[in-house]
Amino acid sequence: MWPFKREEIRIIPHENFPIHAELPGKQFKEKLLVKDISTGGIGVFIPNEFRGCEIGNEIDIRIYIPNESPFKVRSVIRHTALDDTYFGAQFLDLDIDQRKKIELYILSRFKK
Repeated sequence: MWPFKREEIRIIPHENFPIHAELPGKQFKEKLLVKDISTGGIGVFIPNEFRGCEIGNEIDIRIYIPNESPFKVRSVIRHTALDDTYFGAQFLDLDIDQRKKIELYILSRFKK
């Protein structure tokens, strides 16, 4: 059973309008694909060679939402996939403007 109860709607980005993430200071050459996102946190697909993705580690994540300027948010890793293909992080310092960008993206996923 999942130990955390989410209060926010978490959505999977649309394949035609993906969300990407960067981990500043890490050695990735390309932006990482976002698995899912909510106003409370984010899931990010990671390459197998990534190290340092330990539960409880605080990291900065730069988020790229389509048609929005990117932003950086401090986060804490809350879980990792058993096969190390992604991690889930909780946002620690999401401001009002950043929250609005995520909310607008989530609402756009429900429009026809």
